[in-house]
Amino acid sequence: MIKNTTLCFLVFLTVQISIPSFLKAQQSIDPQEAGKKVFDLLSKFDNITESKFVKKMMRHNELQSLVKHYNITDEQQKEQIMQMPKERWESMALNDHRGIAYFSENADIVWEKIKFARYKYELEQQNGLEIYRGLLVFTYNDEEYDVEIKSVIIRNDIKLVRLSPPQEVFKY
Repeated sequence: MIKNTTLCFLVFLTVQISIPSFLKAQQSIDPQEAGKKVFDLLSKFDNITESKFVKKMMRHNELQSLVKHYNITDEQQKEQIMQMPKERWESMALNDHRGIAYFSENADIVWEKIKFARYKYELEQQNGLEIYRGLLVFTYNDEEYDVEIKSVIIRNDIKLVRLSPPQEVFKY
């Protein structure tokens, strides 16, 4: 009798733990998460190495999984994705890092002191692929700066594809 009670309790406990995590996995991802991820990345930029930055961006194998995840209708686009060399993909992420670092040197920004202002995005459909093009705006010393973001959603996670170097938002 004690074994049955213990077994029932363990089954009950397993179900209680599993259902919330299953439901959480089934929830859709809000594309606003891309803005939050990039702001978090920028606010820690002074302490992020190139290799850590690259790991925060979409990885090469995730790029290739786009073909499976989305119903990409353009055969040429499928081929370009599948034949993209890993080194080239990672060099694009490194260039994003270097662009932000170059901006940082010229603008003399202390990244941990930036403040989130807003993030807006648009969904762009390209041959079955859904790309979120966003614009993150942050402030530093009462000046506004923006960063263009390209992201995609894969398996309930938002993946950062490209980031532009920040630019000062000019007020007219």
